[in-house]
Amino acid sequence: MDDNGQTPASLMHAESGDADMSALEKLADEFEWQYFDIPHDQRVYHYTSPDGLLGIVKDKGVNLRFTRYDCVNDFSEGRDVVRCYDLACRELLKDGQIGVDFYNAIKDIELDVSAVMSFSIDKHLTLDDREIDIGREYVPLLCEAYICCFSRDGDSLPMWNYYSKKGVSQGYNVGFDFGLTERENVTLLNESVHMEMVSVIYDDNEKLCDIKRIIDTVYKRSASDPGYQNCQLLIKDELKKRMFRFKSQFFAHEQEIRLVLYVPVEIPEDFRETDRLRIKYTSQNGYLVPYVDLVYKKELLHRITVGPLLEKEISIRTLQTIKTNYNYNYEIVTSNVPIRF
Repeated sequence: MDDNGQTPASLMHAESGDADMSALEKLADEFEWQYFDIPHDQRVYHYTSPDGLLGIVKDKGVNLRFTRYDCVNDFSEGRDVVRCYDLACRELLKDGQIGVDFYNAIKDIELDVSAVMSFSIDKHLTLDDREIDIGREYVPLLCEAYICCFSRDGDSLPMWNYYSKKGVSQGYNVGFDFGLTERENVTLLNESVHMEMVSVIYDDNEKLCDIKRIIDTVYKRSASDPGYQNCQLLIKDELKKRMFRFKSQFFAHEQEIRLVLYVPVEIPEDFRETDRLRIKYTSQNGYLVPYVDLVYKKELLHRITVGPLLEKEISIRTLQTIKTNYNYNYEIVTSNVPIRF
C-alpha cells in the first residue's frame, strides 16, 4: 500500500487506463495475494515481570500492551529491511542480474513507516437543534505501528533473564493460543481493528534471498514500465510489508511472533474506536513511551509458566487464586530451566 492508501496494482490500473493488464500489473496482483507463513496453530509466549503479569491478567479480560514501534528495545526496529535491500541491490548489480539503469532507479527507495487505513466514522445531521445519527462512512486515516511481542519458545533462559525481572529470571511467561483467531481479525471484546500477525526473520541469508527474489521478479517484467516508476511503487510496497518482519540476527534467540497494530495519528471526533485506540503514555528507562492497551477474551490465555527462580509453591497457589477469582481457565506450570541463582 502506498502513502495514499492505494496498492501499486490499483495505481497502475488507474494510470494505464487499458483493459489489458501489463506483466507488471499482473505481478502486483500476484504480490497482493501472497501472505507470509504465519503459524496460527502455534502457541506463543510473552515473558514478563510479576507487575507485568498483573497488567495482563485482568478481571475484564486479557489486557495486551502495544508499544509504538520506535520505542521498543531494538533501536533498529523497522530499518533492518533497508539495510538488507541496499545489500541485495548491490549484489544483484555486481552479479549482472539487473541493469545499471534499473539499479539507479530503485536503489534509493525511501520507506515511510506510516500507513493509511480505512476507519469507520459516525455521521450526524443536526435538525431542529437535535443531532441525528445517519449512519457511518469509511475514511482513510494516517496510522503508526504499535507492537506487542511474543516468543515461540515457552521456556527460554535468555528470555527469562532479559524480560522477566532485573535479569534474575524472577517472572512469568504467559501463553496465548492464537489458533483461536483469524489472520487479521484477532478476537477482541469489541469489533476488530487493523492488525496483522508477523513471524520475524533473523537470518540474513534468508532475508537477502527474499528481497532478491522480489527485485529479480520485478526486473524481469519491467519492460512495460520504461521509467521504472511502477517498479518503484511495487518494490516499495513489498519492502513495507517486511519492515516489522525483518529483525537483526542479534535478537534471534527471541524466536519472535508479533502483533502489529495500526493506530491513527490523529483521531477524528466521531471515530467509534476512540476509547479503544486511545494512546496513553508511560516512562521507561528515562524515555516517554506511547502505548495502546487492547482487551482480549479470556479464552486466548491458555497457560502461565512460573519462572525458574520464583518460589514455586506460593506462586502456583496465587496463580490459582487469580484463576478462580477472575474466572480464567489457564494451565499453571513451572519452568524446567535448571538454574539455582
